[in-house]
Amino acid sequence: MGRYRILYTAALLPCLVWAGGANADGVQAESRPLYTTANDPALHETSPGGNFDSVVKLTIGRSDGIFNCTGTLLNNGRDILTAAHCLTDDVGNLTAVSSFSLFQTAFGTHSLASVGFTVHPNWDGNFNTGNDLAIIHLGQLAPLGANGHEIYRASDEVGQTVTKAGYGLSGTGDTGTTLPNGTKRSGLNTYDALGDVFTTVLNSPPIPGAQLAYDFDDGTNSRDAFGFFDSFLGAGNLNDTGLGNDEVMSAPGDSGGPTFINNQIAGVTSYGLRLTNFLGQTSDVDNELNSSFGEFAIDTRVSFYANWIDANLSIAPPFIAGDLNADGFVGIDDLNLVLNRWNQTVSIPVPLAGDPSGDGFVGIDDLNIVLSDWNQGTPPIAGATIPEPATLGLFACGCVVLLRRRA
Repeated sequence: MGRYRILYTAALLPCLVWAGGANADGVQAESRPLYTTANDPALHETSPGGNFDSVVKLTIGRSDGIFNCTGTLLNNGRDILTAAHCLTDDVGNLTAVSSFSLFQTAFGTHSLASVGFTVHPNWDGNFNTGNDLAIIHLGQLAPLGANGHEIYRASDEVGQTVTKAGYGLSGTGDTGTTLPNGTKRSGLNTYDALGDVFTTVLNSPPIPGAQLAYDFDDGTNSRDAFGFFDSFLGAGNLNDTGLGNDEVMSAPGDSGGPTFINNQIAGVTSYGLRLTNFLGQTSDVDNELNSSFGEFAIDTRVSFYANWIDANLSIAPPFIAGDLNADGFVGIDDLNLVLNRWNQTVSIPVPLAGDPSGDGFVGIDDLNIVLSDWNQGTPPIAGATIPEPATLGLFACGCVVLLRRRA
């Protein structure tokens, strides 16, 4: 990131389109799926153990290649909210066949595979219209330290200072994207208006109320995109020269990433936009759609889609005390959670800490719970060979003795 600018991942950038010729006032709109910063991008890097451990890097295998996006863990701990365009082709057909969500937390780095995808049914590949939203379903609960986020449900987003985060390309507002993706960065911006404000300049009018828009300011009137084009957009006085060095813009690889209000997900990064008037004048500092000062960015408005999100969350498997990793099956992974934390006193969430007995200590009682529930649930891989419980019990006890001797 830098001063943010929302784009696709670098691999998705070929989707550059002219989204709307010239309107009655001669304004030409150029948009594409899309973080850059106002100052040194290194000052915006985030570290594990902070507020962004549930913001994940997505590596998505599609029939047309491998792509990187960003996503956010929802509060059920099993689903990732992201942009539909990360998973589909240019006309909205699902092309994703696999996805890995990279979690970087205070407890380590973990990559979790997906078991399914849900794309908004009205997504047709048209960013300008909206519906750019999808959910990636994980095969197990998110790792320790990744505490999922609630979605924002109020309708007062416009005018609020918001926090953005993502793994995309970076750079500064003066240069646009010049640094590679893969580093998580964060920063601030302000929602200036609903996406409806671009109705008169886009060939495909936005769904009313479905998008949130902001611009990338450098503190001057000439780079204040909303101020520069307010007379063309007909949205009233939206002059605002930004938040100084805290301001960011999204960029390729940030697609699907979150915008937070009060630590709740209010927006999902969708696309970037630049305008030029009939004289060839623009607020964009370098006349190129590259997340630089003077450009616009548009998020999918989460509150608008709250009911759809609620209706498409993963259904948790039936509760089994010994299923410590919550994959719906009691097996070797659950045993390892107990053995890896043997003799530890825990102060973190009990099931994930290997302490299903709830006594605050990982020991023989927890081992017995796992072994008594062994092979319960649906095996995560059909046809997998599952060790006999009796054999595993002997193995586990041997490990327990060894661990206790070394303690």
